[in-house]
Amino acid sequence: MCSKHVLASVLSLIFSLSALAGTQEQESKKCPYTAPIPFTSALNVNSKYDPNDPSRSTEIDVDANSLKIQQHINRFSSGISYFGDYYLTKPNTSNALIASACLNEWLTAWASSNALTSTDSTSTGKAIRVWALSSIASTLLKTQTAETLPTTTVQWLDQIANQIINDYDERRYITPNRTNNHDYWAAWAVAATGLINQQRTMTDWGYSMLLHATNQAYFDPISGTYYLPNELARGHLAAFYTHFALAPLSMLSAYLPEAGYTLDYHALQTLSGLGSNAYLLTEAPDSLAHLGITTQSQVSPYVFAWTHPFNTQADLQNDATTSLESQYQSSFTNYPQLGGNVQLLPLPASR
Repeated sequence: MCSKHVLASVLSLIFSLSALAGTQEQESKKCPYTAPIPFTSALNVNSKYDPNDPSRSTEIDVDANSLKIQQHINRFSSGISYFGDYYLTKPNTSNALIASACLNEWLTAWASSNALTSTDSTSTGKAIRVWALSSIASTLLKTQTAETLPTTTVQWLDQIANQIINDYDERRYITPNRTNNHDYWAAWAVAATGLINQQRTMTDWGYSMLLHATNQAYFDPISGTYYLPNELARGHLAAFYTHFALAPLSMLSAYLPEAGYTLDYHALQTLSGLGSNAYLLTEAPDSLAHLGITTQSQVSPYVFAWTHPFNTQADLQNDATTSLESQYQSSFTNYPQLGGNVQLLPLPASR
């Protein structure tokens, strides 16, 4: 997640683009802002959760080096997202040209140094790599500018995606019952990269993880909903992590059918039921007390942005999920892992 300071600095950077509106066109195509130094070191980042807590819901102090790594990578991926959003919201202007140039130049800078590809990483470091790629790939899907990327950038994105597959692929075979939101985010990051780079093996991998998630879900006959057991086991954070897990699953189910993948009746019903369960976790947690749910921590409004791609899918959306979107949609403009403003995504038409 991006700190307020990181977001503020990026916002200041973006808004200051307007000061350059009077420059000549050839100058406006050059980014006046240098990308953060490419991060090529080990992704040795410690978790903010106490490893001795089975529910992984007790926060602990994180060492300074871990925070420094996260902030550095977040500054880069947040910048990419904001350049993409600015490009789309200020079309056909000199500022849009600057934003586009910055997007390409920042990506080129990190690609040229093979940033984020270290194999020396902790589990949290691997997750940060996933979120960074998810942010980049979602931004490129949104701006539809992937075809203009230099070969070195395309190859770099493929390299990161393949590293993520290496990081996560064995988890569902060795410990299939322990796969969770990290695996779903990995699936979206890889599949989104496959969509923009036309790599079928990557979309295949994302599809297989989506099906694994739907098969992993349990049906609760009392509430009539489906739930993800490993997210529900997060104690007072069960609501947050259920919503967090639904973001990549919603993106996978929205985009993969357009690439020729099929979701059967069971998968669709399960996903719809997961949406209903997420609603209850937030709006009526007492109704899930029989599942061990207790008082839940407040969920940040932006996390409900999964409802936007979810509700474009006629087989998934329901009264509960449309209610969530209607209530929180004003906060869907800054989802870091989904490339910023989710409402700017070119989502496939409802099926």
